[in-house]
Amino acid sequence: MLRLLRILVFIAGTASACFSDKNHTCLNIYNKCPFPVYPAFTGTTVPADGGFRLEPWTSKVVQVPNGWQGKIWSRMQCDERMFCATGDCGTGKSECEGKDGKPPYTMAEFKMNPGGSNGQDRYTISLANGYNVHMIIIPIDGTFRFTKGNYDCSIGGGCVDDLISNCPNELQVLSEGRLVACNSPCHVFKSDLHCCRGKYNTSSTCPVSAYGAVFKMMCPASYSYPFDTSAQAFTCRGKEKPSAAYTVQFC
Repeated sequence: MLRLLRILVFIAGTASACFSDKNHTCLNIYNKCPFPVYPAFTGTTVPADGGFRLEPWTSKVVQVPNGWQGKIWSRMQCDERMFCATGDCGTGKSECEGKDGKPPYTMAEFKMNPGGSNGQDRYTISLANGYNVHMIIIPIDGTFRFTKGNYDCSIGGGCVDDLISNCPNELQVLSEGRLVACNSPCHVFKSDLHCCRGKYNTSSTCPVSAYGAVFKMMCPASYSYPFDTSAQAFTCRGKEKPSAAYTVQFC
């Protein structure tokens, strides 16, 4: 608990200049990792040319239009040519320019005020494309209106243990002989059953697999497998503006 409080106090300081207005939603992208990360973006618009390098223990404020829908992930283990072991978008530079990354990667997903007129933002951390770094989403204090729901303006995502070190052998991703990520079962096996498609496209015909159960056990507040409805309920309303402001944290 004390460690969590220290983390939240630090985040509050880095996010102090991040406020949404009537036209924009503010995202504070924060790297808590002891190494550089390369956040990337896709969505209805592409902020910051789709990505940038973020040094350890630093943050960068990004503004997206009100009503924005999109996702954020990080490329990891990138070399000087910007070839990245996971999440690579193929541009050869820090900016992804709206191009999607190559799985596996952990991703934050947002639907900002989708109904308009001060509707609820929706957000989640998803492992649908696998896992390459710990991520959480934190609504920034003072920017939201709390309505006391269990998932209302709560911290989204996070893992209770390291999913990479607990990754099943057949899902492991190695780079230069080192374990760096955990693939999704769909990406590895490419079957209708593991991807919940075709005749398996309902919650009754595609129950959680043993792999999905491992993901959920390690990361209980993340969207961990198809039809994982327990992680889809994170919502938040802006206090005075259409949307709240959020910190997206790596590590």
